[in-house]
Amino acid sequence: MIDLLQQLNEISISGIAKRQKDITKLFPTFFDRVQAVADKGGVRLNNLQTDLWQFRVHSGTDDNKWYEFNFHIKDLVNLLNKYVPDKSLWTKDKQRADLRKVARAIFFDADVQIECSCPAAQYYHHYTQSRPKYDAKYGRKENRPPVKRNPNEYGILCKHGNAVLKTLPFYITTIAKWLKENYADKIKEIQDKTREPETEPEVEQET
Repeated sequence: MIDLLQQLNEISISGIAKRQKDITKLFPTFFDRVQAVADKGGVRLNNLQTDLWQFRVHSGTDDNKWYEFNFHIKDLVNLLNKYVPDKSLWTKDKQRADLRKVARAIFFDADVQIECSCPAAQYYHHYTQSRPKYDAKYGRKENRPPVKRNPNEYGILCKHGNAVLKTLPFYITTIAKWLKENYADKIKEIQDKTREPETEPEVEQET
């Protein structure tokens, strides 16, 4: 069971998926709309920064119209400290962490913040201070709940965000490369601390 404080302040990839299940109570054809996003142009990784992934997601209705979707992993250093020392995620020779395995573990455990530039994200999926989703909002926080268009706050993602969520597992190799390029020193530091010290040969004592 997720700790109450964690529910109030954070949301993981698996948490997003769970909270997204009731979105059809608001939009019965929601997942058909998500498919329309893929059919029109889908999701493209536009910019990969040290602490932010920026995607362009095509409109599901309008041609040549794109929205910006931001994806931020929180507390990444803490996640590296958690998973890099796990020898089950190392290479077969146990010489170093297998960054693909580490990336996968981080991806499914990470607390994230998200933001979409589309109107639905603004009017139907507010991240308000009084709701568990508040800290899941990347950037400026919203104080007003969507009392008119989505008073029960069904779902947590617009169709563009849902399209990104479906695509993200295919970026595990990209995540691994991103970790290597941006956090190599930290990963090496953790690996060095994790490796067992080599046993020095015993020196025979003179009698």
